[in-house]
Amino acid sequence: RAGRIHNAIPGATAVRGRCGGFGGRCPCDDDWNGRLREIHTELRFDIPELAKMNVVLNRAWADSNVEDPDSLVRRTSLTGGMTFVHDLDAGTSQDINELWNQAMNEQPIECGCDGNAVFKWTNAMLESPGQRSVKIDGIEFHWRIRPGDKVDIVTRYDATAIIRDVLTNNLLFISSAGVVSGDVEEELVKGLKK
Repeated sequence: RAGRIHNAIPGATAVRGRCGGFGGRCPCDDDWNGRLREIHTELRFDIPELAKMNVVLNRAWADSNVEDPDSLVRRTSLTGGMTFVHDLDAGTSQDINELWNQAMNEQPIECGCDGNAVFKWTNAMLESPGQRSVKIDGIEFHWRIRPGDKVDIVTRYDATAIIRDVLTNNLLFISSAGVVSGDVEEELVKGLKK
């Protein structure tokens, strides 16, 4: 835990004056021996990449509803957040992004590996802006997880002043904001409040 000393850090002399039986001085590197001073946190955000998505048309529906059913069997571009699958039996709708996220959650893979998942419906329509709605039997996703860049976050504590309890020989570290940390900070804060 940390305590706070208000207006107590202009220099070691002022700290010493406020703390009575405590001796204050500027910190040196040896003060940190055996103490945690710096924390390194390494993060890497792995990136999922959609390799391909196959839409399985309901051929019987296409034969009876489309003049040229083969015209539906072609490569096309779909906008993930604006392309929906409406499950008419369940009364639900999901966009392509939601389905892909669901696929990745249900089929987790390690970074550098390939994943795939298939969704199937008995009565569903695919709807996308600028294209006619079509009945589909399923969608298959193929993806890969690519390693992202590593980010190193360094958290470092540099004290502005050091106070040593002359009775116990414990050190208290004081930041420029007046935050106190150390073995006996509770006793120091109690002493300042008196």
